[in-house]
Amino acid sequence: MNKTTIICISFASIALMALGETPQQAMYAAAWGIYTEARGESIPGKLAIASVIQNRAQIKNRTITKTVFKPKAFSGVGLSVPEWFIIDRLAHQSLHLRDYDARQECLWIAQAIAENRFRATGPWTHNYAHDLCTPYWAPCLENVTVIGGHTFGTTRF
Repeated sequence: MNKTTIICISFASIALMALGETPQQAMYAAAWGIYTEARGESIPGKLAIASVIQNRAQIKNRTITKTVFKPKAFSGVGLSVPEWFIIDRLAHQSLHLRDYDARQECLWIAQAIAENRFRATGPWTHNYAHDLCTPYWAPCLENVTVIGGHTFGTTRF
C-alpha cells in the first residue's frame, strides 16, 4: 500500500464513521448481505448483489449496516452478522468448502465496499431470485438484467 492508498482508505473510514459505522462493521454487514443473497452465485452475481446494497445505501444516505439489516430488505440476513461468519476458524469449521469459499469471495467484495473502492456493476436497487418468487414490485422494475439466478432492476419507489 502506498501513501495515497492509505490516505484514501482513511478518508473512506472517516466518512463511514461520520455516519456511525466503522469500516469493519460495513465490511461484515455487506459480506453477510451478499452471502445470504448470493452465496451460490458466480462472482458477477455476487458483485450485482453488492451493487444493490451499495446503491441503496447511497440513494437513501444510509450506512451499509442499516441498509443490509433494514427489515424485509434482504432475505435471510436476520438482525446481525453471526459470530461463526465473522471468525474465520469458526466459519471454516461450520461451512462446507464451497460455502467457505463463497464467504471468502463475499468478504473480498465487501472489503472493497468498506474501503470505498467498489464500483457498482449496475444501477440496480432491487433483486429477487426468479426461480423462487416473483415479488409484487417486480413489474415496476426498470433496467432489468438477469444474472445467474437473480433478476435485478431499479424502481422509482
